[in-house]
Amino acid sequence: VVESFEEELILVTSSGVGYQVFFSNRAVCGDQIEVFIKHIKRENSEDLYGFLSFVEKRVFELLLGVKGIGPKSAFNLVNQVGIEKVANAILFQEKKILTSVAGIGPKAAAQILLDLGPKIEKIKSLLLEKEDKNVGFESLIGEEQQEKLFGQGAGVSLKVNFLDEAIKACEEL
Repeated sequence: VVESFEEELILVTSSGVGYQVFFSNRAVCGDQIEVFIKHIKRENSEDLYGFLSFVEKRVFELLLGVKGIGPKSAFNLVNQVGIEKVANAILFQEKKILTSVAGIGPKAAAQILLDLGPKIEKIKSLLLEKEDKNVGFESLIGEEQQEKLFGQGAGVSLKVNFLDEAIKACEEL
């Protein structure tokens, strides 16, 4: 790392080539870090988006496949909300979580839910590839929805530790 400022990072590879990368985490000059990069080519620009894990990069790429979602919005979703909460929002159809990020309005959130809802299995497998196999999902859903999903007496804050159980419950609705 040569320089880090806000959401940009200037890094030099081991071969001596320097790059400017959009990167949300702060890095100190001189740090040696592993960054997974997505190269976005456009008519008038070429941008690099960096992630600390391959899983974050893959979820970013899935978001790019959604109609109307550009790289900045997808990058903000991955880095501000986090991949677990993005997957949780898709699983439980929670637009509010998605619209909490600048650049994602109600229409874009609805499109994400529509396009990525059927791909929740792919997102689930990506998340389970992470080092921690016990990925937890938290959701603030209404008591009525919780009763449908999990029966009487479920609290407002719900933690589902195994996605298979959550997906099975949703399929039974």
